[in-house]
Amino acid sequence: MNAQFRRSGMHAVALPESSSVFVVDADKMLILVRGLVLTLTPAEFRILAELIRHPGRVYSRQQLLTISSDELRDSSDRTVDSHIKNIRKKITERLPELDCLQSVYGVGYRFEMAT
Repeated sequence: MNAQFRRSGMHAVALPESSSVFVVDADKMLILVRGLVLTLTPAEFRILAELIRHPGRVYSRQQLLTISSDELRDSSDRTVDSHIKNIRKKITERLPELDCLQSVYGVGYRFEMAT
């Protein structure tokens, strides 16, 4: 299954102790949670897709700002906080038992499946 995802440009992250999966389809700019589409803005998609691709890696606000923004916008690093808050809310609607977007005090954020 992972080979099929890789060939199609999709990435899957299995959740521990669960049959649920996050699926990222970069071509369609979709992220599925338990088979249901998360409704994300383009910036939210870019942030969450990057975090999912590298679970456990800590990203600074500046790194996430670079990932999320297009060259036409002037944004502050607090914009990232707003995007993360919105992404958390949308994930919590699907997976209320998980806290997968974690804040790293003084550094930034990471995607990690809490057990």
